[in-house]
Amino acid sequence: MRLGSLAALMPKEPVGRYQHERQGELIHLGIKKIARFAGVGHRITGSRRGVS
Repeated sequence: MRLGSLAALMPKEPVGRYQHERQGELIHLGIKKIARFAGVGHRITGSRRGVS
């Protein structure tokens, strides 16, 4: 069996893991404002001419 490169023989690096004393120490909250649309779009009306 042939190996494509020498890198295939090298051992993989261990996975980096975060360890914390308590649960919930590392929490990420993504907050985003939702846009307000003025009216119904062309996908519903079928017309691309703007607001009529």
